[in-house]
Amino acid sequence: MTVTTSTVGGLVLAAGAGRRFGVPKALVTLSGEPLVQRCVRMLTDGGCAPVLVALGARATDVIRSTGLPEEQVVLASDWAVGMSASLRRGLTAFAADEGSPAAPADGGRNSRGRKNSRGRNSESWNSGQRLAGHAGVEAVVIALADQPLIGAEAVCRLLAAHAAGAVAAVASYGGQPRNPVLLHRTVWAEVSALAHGDVGARAWLRTNPDRVVMVPCDDTGSPYDIDTPDDLAALVTSSPSTSGPTETRPTTSGSAASAGRPLAPPGSGGRPPRVDPPA
Repeated sequence: MTVTTSTVGGLVLAAGAGRRFGVPKALVTLSGEPLVQRCVRMLTDGGCAPVLVALGARATDVIRSTGLPEEQVVLASDWAVGMSASLRRGLTAFAADEGSPAAPADGGRNSRGRKNSRGRNSESWNSGQRLAGHAGVEAVVIALADQPLIGAEAVCRLLAAHAAGAVAAVASYGGQPRNPVLLHRTVWAEVSALAHGDVGARAWLRTNPDRVVMVPCDDTGSPYDIDTPDDLAALVTSSPSTSGPTETRPTTSGSAASAGRPLAPPGSGGRPPRVDPPA
């Protein structure tokens, strides 16, 4: 795998509550590794730096359980709105001028409008922090934490498309646009303006097809999406490359492509995988 030198950052969207799973999927592990850390590693191995993680639901628990450094986290305090909130928050963090903090979406208040004794929500301590080097980032690769089979080579190919002049590039599987997605700094404001609810960059990508480069990634991995504990269990029991100890923390009750479509994950009986559209 060849990593392309670039000024491209990475953004992991992991702010959701994971209602179908029972816990935020940022708390879920695969082969002993938190999905969110796995996604950070994938972006880093693909050549992205820095990599930020947009958290929301139970952000404090996620940081405590996964060991994510505070300086790597941006809080989407309005995460319940949907994916658009975490996308917008992440792009805001990267877009902020050097030395100028990116203001939290709710002014530092939590969903009930309360502040703690220091005048800020206990789960948004870093909402206005700036990380050195953001102003120099020309583009960002956006990935979802719940797609653990996407490979770092897909990120490398998106970076190569960026180096060739693309302002937007989307990994495709079987000719269909999936994730991850690369967006140049010049389109972040437009993307944020069109994002709404659970629709992130997809609205802008569909509105501007002539500005989007499709990057075939059929041989780099799979866009298989983990939505439920059954999805995770099926993946673990059927794929030697991902088998190993798994858990969700805290405990609760409760790909390549072929013939023009994404391949089903091993053991799925040939059913096509669940795939999220581009973030």
